Amino acid sequence: MKIAYSILKRFLPDLCCPVEKIAETLTSQGFVIESIIHASEIFSPNLIVATMVKHKTGILHDVCTVQIKERQYDVKCEKWGIPEIGKKVIVNLIGDSISTQPICNPRIPEKEEFFIELPPHLPAEEGELISPCIIGDDWVFDVEITANRGDCMSIIGLVREIAAGLDLEYQIPPHHLDVDDTRSTFQVRIDDSDLCSFYSGRLAKNFKIQPSPWWIVHELYLLGQRPINQVVDVTNLVMMETGQPLHAFNASAISDQKIVVRRAINNETLITLDGIERKLTNNMLVIADAKRPVAIAGIMGGYESEVSADTHEIFLEAAIFSGSQIRKTSRELGLRTEASARFERGVDPGSVFYASQRALYLLKE
Repeated sequence: MKIAYSILKRFLPDLCCPVEKIAETLTSQGFVIESIIHASEIFSPNLIVATMVKHKTGILHDVCTVQIKERQYDVKCEKWGIPEIGKKVIVNLIGDSISTQPICNPRIPEKEEFFIELPPHLPAEEGELISPCIIGDDWVFDVEITANRGDCMSIIGLVREIAAGLDLEYQIPPHHLDVDDTRSTFQVRIDDSDLCSFYSGRLAKNFKIQPSPWWIVHELYLLGQRPINQVVDVTNLVMMETGQPLHAFNASAISDQKIVVRRAINNETLITLDGIERKLTNNMLVIADAKRPVAIAGIMGGYESEVSADTHEIFLEAAIFSGSQIRKTSRELGLRTEASARFERGVDPGSVFYASQRALYLLKE
C-alpha cells in the first residue's frame, strides 16, 4: 500500500512531523516500511507549461498543436481528452519531443490519451518549468499490509494508525450529495447471497467523459495507479481512500437495465477489461445483465460494459463479496487486482455507502 505525505496531510491537517517519525510510528505498530522515495523519483523534472493553439480532427485520432514560446509541437491524441484552444496544459519535455504523461521515463505511445490542464490556482506562464511547484517536497511510503490487516488497505486505515500513534485528530473527505430520490428503472437481484451479502447500485446521468484534474492525476500516480478518465479515476481514488472497491458500468451497455449477482454457468465466457477472454465455471461469481456476464464479481469488469468516451450514464456498484470466494476465483483465473486484494482481506461494511457517496460527490465536483 503506497501513501504520500501530501495525501496524509489531507486527512491529518495538523501533521507536521518529519518523514522519519511517520515511518517510526508505523513500524512500532507492526507495519513494515518497504521503501520511502521522494516524489521526484515518480514525476519528471521537466514539466513545462504549454498552450493549446490548434486542434485538427481526424478519423482514427486528432492532432493537437501546442506551443512553448517560439516552438510548436504536433501531438496525436484520443478524441475525448482535448482541452479548448487557448488553454494552458502540462507537458513533459523529453529532448526534442513532448509527452502528456508527467512521469519519469513515460511510455511513448503512438497517440497520447489526454492532456492535463494546468490547475487554475497556478498562475504559471507558457514555457515556465513547474515541476518544483506542483510536485513539492513530497515523500511516498510503501507499506506492507499483512493478510490480517485488511482495515489498513486504505488511506483512512493508515491514517487512523498514524493519528493514534501521534495523538492527532483525523478527518474524512466530504461526501455530502443532494440526489434525485426518484427510483431508477434498474433492477438488482442477488441469486447467491452466500457469496454476496450486499449489493448497491446508483445511476449517475448527464456527464461527459473527460480527463481528471491535476490533483487527482497527481494523487493516483503517488498511489501507484494510472489515470484513465474522470469516472475510473474517481472509483480508483475512492477505493484507495476507503478500502472499498467500486466499479462503474456504462449504463447503456446493461441489457434490459437488469443486474443479477449469480454464479457463472460452466463454460460461460467474458472478455475482461484487459482484453482477455476468460472461461468461467460455476464456482465463480459474476455480475450479469439480462443476457450475459458483465463483470467478474470483485475482481474485474467486462470490456463490453466499460466506461468509454461515449459514456453519458454510469451504474456505480458498491458491494460486499465473500473474501474466500474472491481469493479462489482470482487464483483459478490467474487474475489479481487492487479490488480483489481488498475483498480477499475483507472490507468494512460500514464504508460501502460512504464510498459510493464519496465517488458521486467527486464526480459532481
